[in-house]
This record gives sequence, C-alpha cells and structure tokens, in this order.
Amino acid sequence: MPKVSVIIPVYNVEEYLRECLDSVVNQTLKDIEIICINDGSTDSSLEILKEYAQKDNRFVILEQENQGAGAARNKGLEVAQGEYLYFLDSDDYIIKECLEELYIKITETNSSICICKQFLKNNENEISIDDESLKIDWLKNKLTFTALNFKKNIFQIASIGIYTKLYEKDFIKKSNIKFQNIKTVNDVYFNYVAILSSKKITYINKPLIIYRLRTSNNLTSKRGKSFKNVILAYEEIYKFMLVKNIFKDFKTSFYKRFSQACWAEVCLSNGKIDFSLLNNQKSEFWKFYKKYSKPYKLKNIQYIFSLHNSIDKQYHVITILGLKFYIRRRQYNEII
Repeated sequence: MPKVSVIIPVYNVEEYLRECLDSVVNQTLKDIEIICINDGSTDSSLEILKEYAQKDNRFVILEQENQGAGAARNKGLEVAQGEYLYFLDSDDYIIKECLEELYIKITETNSSICICKQFLKNNENEISIDDESLKIDWLKNKLTFTALNFKKNIFQIASIGIYTKLYEKDFIKKSNIKFQNIKTVNDVYFNYVAILSSKKITYINKPLIIYRLRTSNNLTSKRGKSFKNVILAYEEIYKFMLVKNIFKDFKTSFYKRFSQACWAEVCLSNGKIDFSLLNNQKSEFWKFYKKYSKPYKLKNIQYIFSLHNSIDKQYHVITILGLKFYIRRRQYNEII
C-alpha cells in the first residue's frame, strides 16, 4: 500500500502538464501512486500521460469523457490505494518536499487533515507567498484543532483549495465525502465538509504548492460564469450542516464565506450576475441569499467610475469612463 495517492484530473493542459507531473515524480517521498484522470482532453495531454506512465510504474492512467474535475476526482477516489489522499490540479505544481512534509506531520499528530500554505504564480511568472491561505495568527500555536475550536471563522481559517491539504483516506471513505459533479467549484463542498467532519486537523506554516492565477485554460479562469454552481456548492454544505445539527455553531462563518463567494463571482463577471436564479426557494439559506445578494449588484455608475481590488488581490482596479486601469498592489518577487 502506497503512503499517498496523488489524484490529478487532466483536461487540455499540455502547456503545463509536464511541470506538474515532474514535480510529483521528483518528490522526496517516493512511496506514492500517481492517479491521472484524462477528462476527455482534445490536445496532447493524454499522450503526455502515457509517456510518463511508460517510464514510471507508479502512474495509473484513467480515461473518461469530459465530465469535469469533480467527476474525475471521484473516479480517482474509487481506485486510490494510498493511506492518504492528495489532490493536485494539472496546471499547478508542488515543491519536492511537499508530500513528505505533509505525510510526516499528519502521521505524527494522528490527524485526518494536514493543511499548508500556498505560493501564487501570476501570468508574468512572478511568485509570492499567499499568507491568506492559512491564518497562522488565529491558530495561536495550537498543534491541532477542530472546526468547533473556531466556530465563528472556520470557513475563513484556510484556503478553499483542496490542493493545500492532505487527507486521511479512511476518514474520507467512512465520512462518504465526494466531489460535486459540477463543472466549477466542485471542490468547495468536499473541502468544507471534510473540515467540518474532521476530529483532528493539523498544519504546516509553510507554502508547499505553487498555484497559477487564472491561466487561460484552468477552471479559475472560467469563473464569473458559474454563479449557479456557487449556489449549488454552498446549498449542499448548508444541507449537510442541517442534517448534522451543527448549522447554528457555524452560521456566522458560513454566511460570511458565502457572501465572499458571491462577491468573487460578481467581480469575475463584471457584475453580470443573474440573482433571480432561485428566488422561489423557501429555506433560511435562500432567505439569506435574497437578503445579501443585493449589495453585490453593482450600480450602473460603478461600471463608469469605481475603485476596487482585483479578485486575485494583485491590483487596484480603477474604472474611468468604462476603461479599466490596473495598479499593482504589491511587488511579486521570485521566491523559488
């Protein structure tokens, strides 16, 4: 049994795939399996996967018609043999000690999840540490924690990304946690339900993954057109908390995170969001949705004159007579 199963959904990423695969192949932790699910790629991604599999018997190559990353990850979950699970997007990559450091920490603390920080890599290939990906100051030197330790901000304590986390497979299987079968934000439900369900979470105060910001082919670049999927993701988390009778514990943090997700979609879509998608819903969740969606509707004047931060937080965005000007907020230096 390998120590870690690395699960990588792959769809039309020939430009970045080799860098991703090389970063996994060259990990200091060698006892791993590398499960790549080709999600109906039409470029040379599948050929690249087969090339790597011929050279390294740790590779498992699966294929499916294009169904999205959620379905691909679930397919990888079905065949994973490792003690622990790591999910990596095929246009990102990890530093060589990533899996070893996560594995050591999660086993030493007997935790279900281990979280790390991430690097951000912009379109100019400049790299910075994303301190927002793990709120170290909030943890106050706790070696481990649970969601109940942070009732008011558990949805804000770490990055939403599953790629900053190593998961115990038995915990995921017993908890029956799977990815939503939606094209975008399909990992949001998985991430938060795992955190809410875990009896022990640990962390490493160090960035171990390099996340690409809004490349032309990644799922993040297609955000702004997926407001309905955001609704579906947070609705399922809401339902989960109701079933587990824990919604009151995490209500404030959940609502805050949902509001942030709505705002992110508004920014990425230039405000062109249909807020009437599900107006007929009757639950407390949808009452909140209808109440709090209004502030995210940009006024007409804001499309002409406005000042706000870009969603990736790299720039101040000034709109003057409909023209957008981007001013860098901070210097991005080459770190690795």
